[in-house]
Amino acid sequence: GGQRPAASPALPSTAETVAALRRRFHKELYRLQADLVEGGRIAGKPCDCFVKHRLGLEAMAEELFTMDACDVCHDVLCWLEAHAAEFELEEVARRPPEYYKSLAPEVRDLRKRLVTTPPTEAGSPLAV
Repeated sequence: GGQRPAASPALPSTAETVAALRRRFHKELYRLQADLVEGGRIAGKPCDCFVKHRLGLEAMAEELFTMDACDVCHDVLCWLEAHAAEFELEEVARRPPEYYKSLAPEVRDLRKRLVTTPPTEAGSPLAV
C-alpha cells in the first residue's frame, strides 16, 4: 500500500496574522518612544537605535499593508521618513537630547492610534 501524504500544518488566519503584526508594530513603537524619551542616548552617549527602530517599523508596516489598510501604519511611515535624517548617528550626536525627547509625544500618539483603530478587512485597498 501507498503512504498517505502528510497533512499540511494549519496556518494562522489573516486576522490572527494581522493581530500578531499589530502587536509587534505596537511594541516597536513603544521601544522607539522609550529611546526618544532617553534623548537617543545610552550612558549619556548617542546611540544608533533610531535607525534600527526605523528599519523594523518599515518592515512591519510593509507586511501589514498587504493584509490591513492601516492608516496609522501609513502615518508612521510618513513620520519616519520626515525624521530619517535626524535619526542618523551623526545627527543624533549633533542634536541635544531634548530635541528627541520632544518627539516622544508624537510617537506616543501614533502608538495609541494603532491600539484604538480596528483592523480593516483583508484585501481592502490602501488609502494613499
